[in-house]
Amino acid sequence: SDPSAGAGIRVNPANHFDAIGVTIQGFYDNIVVNDGWYYALTNCRFYDPIRYGTLMTASGNYADHGDQGFVNCVWSMVSRATNAEAAIRYEGGGGLRVSASKINGLQQPGDTTVGRWNYCIDVAMPDGLTTGCLQINGNSFGAAASYIMRIKPQGTTGKFGIGQITGNNFAVSSGGGIAFQGPSSTSDKVHDIVVDGNVFNDISNRGILLEN
Repeated sequence: SDPSAGAGIRVNPANHFDAIGVTIQGFYDNIVVNDGWYYALTNCRFYDPIRYGTLMTASGNYADHGDQGFVNCVWSMVSRATNAEAAIRYEGGGGLRVSASKINGLQQPGDTTVGRWNYCIDVAMPDGLTTGCLQINGNSFGAAASYIMRIKPQGTTGKFGIGQITGNNFAVSSGGGIAFQGPSSTSDKVHDIVVDGNVFNDISNRGILLEN
């Protein structure tokens, strides 16, 4: 039966952690990082999670200091028929970089029954945590049931800002492309993020949503 909790790999803390050419498949969360800085994952594959392909959380001194990177990685629903919540769930540790990577699902060669992601990337800062410096450059993301990318604090006091989302391909989404959703009771909780030079294709709803 499908797992209802746990992680394929859990790293705590992930200071200077490197993973190269690792494939993780079929766990509740494929990889979980609780705290850490300067860690990097290169040429890795995260397949068929129940909930998250990659979950990053941070607290204390790590809350605004992650500076982690993912390069040439793949998050994909390759055989599981149900949807997962997010390929990347990012809840803290500033400075996330994702480049030259792929997120997809929904249809694979010879198999049109596989699931997809509710969100390809879900940036969700908890209350009381302020961070930013996001770099999402030169990727191909798609197969989302909701938005391909969402930046939305979990409550009313989390804050996320400063970053670039440039040169990506966003394709195949039933909900939309990118959603910036600050809590309506406050202002400036999602701020100073440049979106430039991206291609949006086969997006059923909004390409970009700005909501406060």
